[in-house]
Amino acid sequence: LEYDSVLNSLKDKSTVIEIGELAEEEVTIALNKLENGLGQEIDRVTATMLRTVQMLDSFSLLFRRNKSKINFNNQIELYDALWDTVICDSSPRSDVEMREHLMYKIVETIQIAGTLNPQFIPDSSQKRAYEYLASNGLIRRDGSAVSFFHQSFYEYTLARHYSETGGLLFSSDLKKEIQGLEIRSTVKAVLDFKRGHDTAKFVDEARSILEDPDIRLHLKLLTLSVLAFVNNPARA
Repeated sequence: LEYDSVLNSLKDKSTVIEIGELAEEEVTIALNKLENGLGQEIDRVTATMLRTVQMLDSFSLLFRRNKSKINFNNQIELYDALWDTVICDSSPRSDVEMREHLMYKIVETIQIAGTLNPQFIPDSSQKRAYEYLASNGLIRRDGSAVSFFHQSFYEYTLARHYSETGGLLFSSDLKKEIQGLEIRSTVKAVLDFKRGHDTAKFVDEARSILEDPDIRLHLKLLTLSVLAFVNNPARA
């Protein structure tokens, strides 16, 4: 709001509503509605993470399908579990591959359209997977438009897609973007995902940002902040 020129121009004409974190008591109440006593079973790290509304929503979506794991060190671990539970379940491999393909296709459509709610019509071979993803809450449909259940899961899926294809986001696609403040969360999502899954790729990715003269300074500083967290998570 303060630093994005488009949003800032609206500030004086609008009512600003601040949405903070949930109170610990609110998280406990919500968890106990999922299962009696659940609020007392989760550890402190998970409880703190779930004070963010979209994380509590994601946890609830996961818990309704899989109750085997309830504690997570970070958002990436939670989203990994959600992906493994909903997409990579015990269905035939062909079904799992179609779901993954469709998730990545929607990500690519969002990137091309430049909106989180693009028009998307699945072809006949994708319809069953499309219905499955929607019925399990990972995507939402509004007429012929589609979106992920939360922007952070879109960013997670984008990061996963880049990681699995082996491409470097910052040496190619990022330089095609305007590199405004709105892309920071996506950049951080890619770095966080690679940091949690492949240290070597994470280092290569970070180096590609820091050494490229065409990457804007605020993204280099963001990268340094992620590196600082790796070296000293307690201090960060």
